[in-house]
Amino acid sequence: MSKEEWASLPEQMQFLYKNAPKSKVHKTLEDGQELSFCGGIQVIFTLGYTFGHISLYLKQSKTLVAGDAMVVADGVLRRPIPTLDMKTAIESLEKFLDLDIETIICYHGGIDRPDTPIMSVPTKESLILAPSSFYIFLLLFLQ
Repeated sequence: MSKEEWASLPEQMQFLYKNAPKSKVHKTLEDGQELSFCGGIQVIFTLGYTFGHISLYLKQSKTLVAGDAMVVADGVLRRPIPTLDMKTAIESLEKFLDLDIETIICYHGGIDRPDTPIMSVPTKESLILAPSSFYIFLLLFLQ
């Protein structure tokens, strides 16, 4: 992040980045690790939004818990909100391309499903994607 970008962050956000909460870690997860819960959960490192950010793919229900890797804004699934490393955040989305996704849960904006109306054309300023590899492809490569 450039000095100008850092300076543009609100003072409270700068404070949080400098003074992140600390907790004891008992177990760490690996990128691609398979958890045996809920019919199988795949751990996906989606760095960029924060260091260590993960998304979870629930295989049985074809649900992606994207966390902050993507957002739903005005009922439309979009790329992540601006963050410390936007380039890495966007590149992390490539890991979703091979997943059979029917539902995406985002921490900002809620849930996106195939029946959600997504009728806008992707543009460089506001790329839109649906829960399918085709629209994730558009998000990544039509910037």
